[in-house]
Amino acid sequence: MKRKIFFTILTAAVLTFTFSFSVFAQYYKDDATGISLVISDNWSYIDSGVIGNTAVCDVAYRYKYNDNEFVDIYFDNSLRAEYGSNVAGVNTEMFSDDDIKDAYGALMDNDTIADGFNAPINIKVESEISSREMINNVQFFRTEKAYTGTNEGYYPYHGYATSFVGIKDGISIIVLYHRDDNYNHFSDVYAMMQSITFPTTEKAVLTSSNGISIVMNGEYIYPDSPPIMQNDRVLVPIRAVAEKMGYTVVWNEEKESVTMLNGSGTDRVAMYIGGKYCFHNYDMFEMDVAPTVIGDRTYIPLRAAAEAFGANVSWDDPTQTVYISY
Repeated sequence: MKRKIFFTILTAAVLTFTFSFSVFAQYYKDDATGISLVISDNWSYIDSGVIGNTAVCDVAYRYKYNDNEFVDIYFDNSLRAEYGSNVAGVNTEMFSDDDIKDAYGALMDNDTIADGFNAPINIKVESEISSREMINNVQFFRTEKAYTGTNEGYYPYHGYATSFVGIKDGISIIVLYHRDDNYNHFSDVYAMMQSITFPTTEKAVLTSSNGISIVMNGEYIYPDSPPIMQNDRVLVPIRAVAEKMGYTVVWNEEKESVTMLNGSGTDRVAMYIGGKYCFHNYDMFEMDVAPTVIGDRTYIPLRAAAEAFGANVSWDDPTQTVYISY
């Protein structure tokens, strides 16, 4: 999906955006980070942005009535893996202006801006300012550029680029807003910025303590004890998944067994501590890892349990995330 700035003076080419139906206020939540936001219906949703063969954002919006005005949004949870259990308090305030520019400055450099046009163009920055701003109780590092794009034989194009970088508890969001001289809907962008919601500190720490997150039907779940990795298999506290899927959990102390029953009692899944067999109604299958007790929590292999419930389970290694759908 090509994403180009619509440069009317330089070229007659058009943007190749893909649009989706929108409502009065569009809600978006990023599964990998848990960050959510709301943006006005005046903007058309785009799944992602691409310049040439390079993905440039996770989600984008274009203003419906001006092809030169758009918002690119990036989500990043790499700091969670870096800081691990110490992720709480890892916020924008910890990093200097230069640190942030080194990490994210390429998104605003002249070459990146020039790559957005459908024709060779020279970018000249007329002015650039940076500041720190508190938005919705999160500190953002803000950079604004006014620039002129020139191409031989054409009138100059005057554009503006604004970036916001926010980090809270090791989870980052980067918002880029581009516009030309003719339109300015920064009020919509600022309202969107004010709507941004990060996971709470407790949830961010819980899902980050060992880097493993669980997303069920597009929603993060936060067990009272974190998931663990054992023999390349994810184990979770049983109630976190079973009760979310509508099952009741019954623990038998004498037999050291755990049984999960659906609301009508017609579906039954049973496992034994230390045993590698899972019993699903009248069927039995072997698991790679046996259920175990850690502290006072019963941990079971997530994939085996979820698939016994009829759910689909997938693992995303780069983000250390388990996805469950049913």
